[in-house]
Amino acid sequence: MSAALLLAAALAAPAADAAPPQLLAVRMGQVQGSAALQLLSSAPLGEVGFSRDGAQILLSFRAEAPATLTQPVVAPPVEAVRLARRGDHLELRLTVAAAVPYFVRREGTLLQLVFDRPRASAASPVDPPSPSPAAATPAPIAPATPPAAVPAPATAAPAAPAPAPAPAAPPALGPVPLAAPVAGVASGPASTAEVPELYGRLFPAPGAGDAPEPLPSEAAPASGGAAEPDGLALGPAIFRPSVDVLYVDGTGTVELDQNTSEDSYLEFRPRLRADLPLGNGTLNADYEARLRAATQLTEVRDATHLFNAGLTYPFGQLVTVRAREHFAQGTLEATEVDPGREYFFRLAPFRRNAVTAGLEVETAARLKLDLSGTWNTVDVDEGAAFFDYDQSGGQAGLLYELTPSLTAGLAYFRTHVPASPERLLVKTDGQGAQFTLRGTLTPLLNAQVGVGYTSQESPLVAEAGRRFEGFTADARLVRELGRSTNVAVGAQRTTQLSAFEGNAFYVSSGLRAEVNAAAPFELVVRGGAGARWNDYRLPASTLGVPRADRIVDWSLGAGRALGRRAFLRADYTREHRTSNVDGLSTTNWSFVAQIGLGWLDAAQP
Repeated sequence: MSAALLLAAALAAPAADAAPPQLLAVRMGQVQGSAALQLLSSAPLGEVGFSRDGAQILLSFRAEAPATLTQPVVAPPVEAVRLARRGDHLELRLTVAAAVPYFVRREGTLLQLVFDRPRASAASPVDPPSPSPAAATPAPIAPATPPAAVPAPATAAPAAPAPAPAPAAPPALGPVPLAAPVAGVASGPASTAEVPELYGRLFPAPGAGDAPEPLPSEAAPASGGAAEPDGLALGPAIFRPSVDVLYVDGTGTVELDQNTSEDSYLEFRPRLRADLPLGNGTLNADYEARLRAATQLTEVRDATHLFNAGLTYPFGQLVTVRAREHFAQGTLEATEVDPGREYFFRLAPFRRNAVTAGLEVETAARLKLDLSGTWNTVDVDEGAAFFDYDQSGGQAGLLYELTPSLTAGLAYFRTHVPASPERLLVKTDGQGAQFTLRGTLTPLLNAQVGVGYTSQESPLVAEAGRRFEGFTADARLVRELGRSTNVAVGAQRTTQLSAFEGNAFYVSSGLRAEVNAAAPFELVVRGGAGARWNDYRLPASTLGVPRADRIVDWSLGAGRALGRRAFLRADYTREHRTSNVDGLSTTNWSFVAQIGLGWLDAAQP
């Protein structure tokens, strides 16, 4: 028996050490009218890792490349592509607008990434490969960073886009997410449409948020192979204008001692996104205005202005600097002021400015030191049911690359809220530790998970409501079930600043599930449901026990692309809030019909 085992091992050894396949060509092709990036190899590629971060797609696989292999010539929707060695693997980095979904097809020695039009949902069969690579001036394959592990094998299934930050603004007290962008109302993954929320809004519509921070592009197309940019080029900058027009009908709570108000109005959302390469780094910015007409309520009539800017700049191969800013001015977007949704009535104009700056230093192969700081300032006009406040926080942690598409992190953080002139008792200091996991767990499952332990103290309030010690969390999982079908679930537990009686904070916990599915006539149908528990520490003056709010909502909608530059969608949302405090229980609903035009680099319709 032992001899047989030794013989079997000897026969298996050459297979394990077999030479990797040769990559023969990388080229752009067509798949029944859809652009496709084609990889032709001498033998089928084995394990292929996929990851997506906004406009950046990364492929990693074990293969050899001859010295004569040229950098591929790109064509829309691919804006840039770079093939590089990484130890015994090859990496292919593509820059593609975040709105463009893709799926993967294998046919023997041919691997294809087929790109749909933005917001499209119909599948396309695969054309036979062209007989030879596209002609280009030869360019050598550039060296890259040290080798990393290859992720789980991919199959002929849709590639899952990387998740975006969980849909919540920065916690008032608690962990600062590792390497996370400054959050407003965060957008979902590229294949997941935003579900309209009633939380903290009079008459809601799908919210705009911060785009995921892109990876620095290493693109350097061969001469004569520059792609036509997907946008309006002005020198090296690319501009992408768009506009959404919405009709909104719904109800909302203006004053607690009045009946629920009903209103309908039109809303116009002009938007402009700009991207500018800065050497090896990137600078991007976007601005959106929300202008409302034909409304009867002053709160709805107020315009909203949202601005985001982000900078990513590498210094050599070891240090990367990040900076992001989020500015919001408006009235209806109450979750900008209070993410936990205690603030939902007696709204007033506000201004918010949040800045994050960070530094990543590669200390060893696949291990990085992450340092960052966050500053958040909110000013609310007089008469609001909330108050002005400032927040600051910092963290130091380590990030470890488990695979090219999965990163784990461990960090220590501190937070500080000074006494507000309008509400001295919110003075709070906190600290804690947080574990994060973000990236692709399996080829079709993406994770954005943060779990921490927080300890905080508010010394100016009564003893019963002075301290919090416990677990905090912010997690989101997205499972791709098809090219236009996915399921997303999320959970959250944080502490938020409170304006209720003598409380300095309240504990807000939430669960949410969303489903997007392809339907006949090229529709994308979406549904969502969520629940939130807001619990307080100090007894309410009218009850003798602490206040407790429960918020349950659900939504149903559908959308359809109208070519590459337009879409239609409609959503119905209903929310019910119950509270043990008299007057705080409400039921609201909204119907939103929307059309979008332009360079639509947001979620699918």
